Formats: sequence, structure tokens, C-alpha cells
Amino acid sequence: MPYKAASGLLTVDAGDFPVKVTPTGSTTGVISATLKLAKDTVTTVIAVNNVAKIEALVITESKMAPADGKGRVRVVHAAPAAPAVDVYVTAPNAAIASAAPTLSTCLSKATLMALKLPQATTKFELLLQVAKPLSTTQANWLYQPAPIC
Repeated sequence: MPYKAASGLLTVDAGDFPVKVTPTGSTTGVISATLKLAKDTVTTVIAVNNVAKIEALVITESKMAPADGKGRVRVVHAAPAAPAVDVYVTAPNAAIASAAPTLSTCLSKATLMALKLPQATTKFELLLQVAKPLSTTQANWLYQPAPIC
């Protein structure tokens, strides 16, 4: 898979699953590991850091679906050179100047809690933890519950 790309969910049997990350144009793996995958879980593997310090960030969570009318969003800070960030989850046109962060002081490689959200159009805003407002990355999503594969 190319750099900065992601795959969809793959269905595999529980058990040992080999994972290898190899830079483009090389035959030498920079990550080589065996994941122990449990039944009824969803496992996400993210290659984080620069190639010289690359490592796998493994996130495992229950396959159990959220309550009716809710969905689950997992937020992961995977930028090694970025400082801590705050995550704000609000209505699309809401200002965050006086809002409290939904997730605070998120450090790189931190696996953050899965947010359980109602079906709605929701704005996610990430701010460097220096001063509000600074630089933001934001997205509005129509969040609809969907079955977990």
C-alpha cells in the first residue's frame, strides 16, 4: 500500500497474522511483526514515525456495534513532529472559542477513546495545544450508524 494510503477493513480469521512494512523500492522490511488477532475484534495497524524510527501502532477494539442510533469514531494522533492537540466535536457552525475540548492534550501515538456519537452532521476540529484559535484541521461529516464488519 502506498505512503499515506489506507485500506478498507479486511476480514481475517482469529490467530497469528504476519505484518511487514517495506519502503517503496526496497526489499528490506522496516516493520516485521506477528499480530495475535482475537475473535470478535477489529484491529487497526498504523505505521507511525519517519522511516528511521518507524513503528506499528496497533489498536484493537470490540466488534460489538454501538447502541441504536449511535456510531463510533476513533481519533488517533499519529504525527510524530506535531505537539499535543485538542479535539473538538461540535455542530457544524459552532464556534469553539469558549468550548471545552471533547478530547484534551492528545499526544502523538496516543490511542484515544472511541467517541460514541448520535447520527448527525458533526464537525471535528483539531487544534494545536497552544492557544485558541491557532491552526485547525476540520471536517464536517454526516455521521450515520453502520454495522461493523
